[in-house]
Amino acid sequence: MPVEAQEATAAVLKSVDEEGLAAARRREGHNVVVHRGRYWMEAPRGFYQPSHWLARLRPEEASAPRHVTWGYRAALREDEPGPHANGAVPVHLLSDVEGYTYEALSHRRQRNVRTARKRATIVQLTGPALLRAEGFEVKRSAVERTGYSSTGPRESYLSELGQYFVGQWRLVLAGIVEGRLGGYVTGRAVDGTAYVDEVWIATEALRSSIGVGMIFEFVQACRRGGDVREIAYGLHTPEDPSLAAYKADLGFPPVRVPSTVRINRLAARLVRRLNSCAYYRLTGQAQPATVGEGDHRG
Repeated sequence: MPVEAQEATAAVLKSVDEEGLAAARRREGHNVVVHRGRYWMEAPRGFYQPSHWLARLRPEEASAPRHVTWGYRAALREDEPGPHANGAVPVHLLSDVEGYTYEALSHRRQRNVRTARKRATIVQLTGPALLRAEGFEVKRSAVERTGYSSTGPRESYLSELGQYFVGQWRLVLAGIVEGRLGGYVTGRAVDGTAYVDEVWIATEALRSSIGVGMIFEFVQACRRGGDVREIAYGLHTPEDPSLAAYKADLGFPPVRVPSTVRINRLAARLVRRLNSCAYYRLTGQAQPATVGEGDHRG
């Protein structure tokens, strides 16, 4: 087992509250403001959403957190969305965390979990040592294969690793394949909602099925924590149908969480023209047509 690691079966993910998340976001350099008792984060510049972005706000809480913005979005309580619900957050969401057992998986995904256990060792990283040594190369391999995101400078990657190890509400799982880091998953939990934040798998490690193995163990860590009621695995990507189908088959179907969205008309027109998929994920409106096949993470 690598330095600063323990068996994934011992991992426990518990929630932090919104105030704790806001404090962490501020330490990371984000602009976080308080509005009507809720914490909002500016990202990108001039646009606001709750720092816990699936927090279900009451309609009276979901108003512009600052006078000067080009837009804001907030998920709403499902029991009282009312006329304020003019949009949706299209997210891959597991709603039955307690019921997510090995027996509940499809036969195909059970096979993937068995393969991962046979060909790899899934561990919880308790410190950044392994990521400092091998994480950048894993991320670069994944980015080159998928075209998703970018690696950026190695120095920036290394400087950000500390934020993954700040308490029981953050979790990093890694797949060790033939003695080397094959991939890793990062996530967090806030007020009963867990987020799978990043999944990076080196191309040569794909056949080990650690993608499925790590997500399965992530959910088990949430189950052991006892206070996570739902897990979000990224926003819906209709332009990448194979990725969307993969997540749904893993137990994370695309769900439309009611939201209120307000965007400056000129900004909305510009975003929709430049990137219709980004506009869809921002508003839940005008789902773009599927355009191709994406990376399979099984």
